[in-house]
Amino acid sequence: ETATILAPAKRVLLPDLRAGCSLAATITADDVRQWKRKFPGYIAVGYVNTTADVKAELDYCCTSGNVLDVIDAIPEEQGILFCPDFFLGAHVRRMRPTRKVEVWLGECHVHKDISPHTLARVREEHPDAEVLVHPECSREVVDKADIYGSTGKIIREVATAAPGTKWAIGTELHLVNRLKQ
Repeated sequence: ETATILAPAKRVLLPDLRAGCSLAATITADDVRQWKRKFPGYIAVGYVNTTADVKAELDYCCTSGNVLDVIDAIPEEQGILFCPDFFLGAHVRRMRPTRKVEVWLGECHVHKDISPHTLARVREEHPDAEVLVHPECSREVVDKADIYGSTGKIIREVATAAPGTKWAIGTELHLVNRLKQ
């Protein structure tokens, strides 16, 4: 006998389990435990680009869009361990200078490779483009950009801009692809 399929076939997409994130690879759960022992009583806050094992050791997880809200929700006198993104942690320190924030020395290779020299070249080649970057870039890059902010902020800026506005986006390719769509 033969069977008739009444429903369309379902497809299951499996990620490449060997794929990784250069930022997430900079810290392990054991690193977080050791760091917490070195700074007893501090609250551990981690950027979303970490492994599940690391997240299990954190008190809070944040994005670049809500990092300051998360920091502000922690009592002012409380020390904070921020991981793994050094540049986002440095941004927190700049924006909340009275807070005691220890920052892990991890970095995303994509954001690290965006340099002030790169921005200067892009501005020379595209003088009419507005430059948008994530706060996970170095301070020198953030300071030279027209706009910096989270993925959500960058999307809102592009979506609400005047027609014909040109953009130079300093971040990972996947966001650029989303913006094109």
